[in-house]
Amino acid sequence: VHGSPVSHNILYQDLKREFTKLKREVNELLERLVRDSSIDYLKSVMLEEHPLTSIYTMLDDMPTPSVQNRIKSNSIIVITSDTESASKTTKSLSVTQNIE
Repeated sequence: VHGSPVSHNILYQDLKREFTKLKREVNELLERLVRDSSIDYLKSVMLEEHPLTSIYTMLDDMPTPSVQNRIKSNSIIVITSDTESASKTTKSLSVTQNIE
């Protein structure tokens, strides 16, 4: 990017402000979505903690069939915006489990 350090700093500050605004709007949207839902557990968890951490914890706490049958589970949770990598990981894990 061409320009002076001053113009870069101004651009950075503008982007930082926009990012902060976007984060706030997303959090407000998530909060409104959760408040409007009828799932009490979701409400209590999502309104008390950071949403991404809460979602991970919620998924991690969900019982899987093997846990319910008292068998050790090797469940893996992947939270990512890169769907291609997540898909490759899932396929790789599936092949590994079938070999065992």
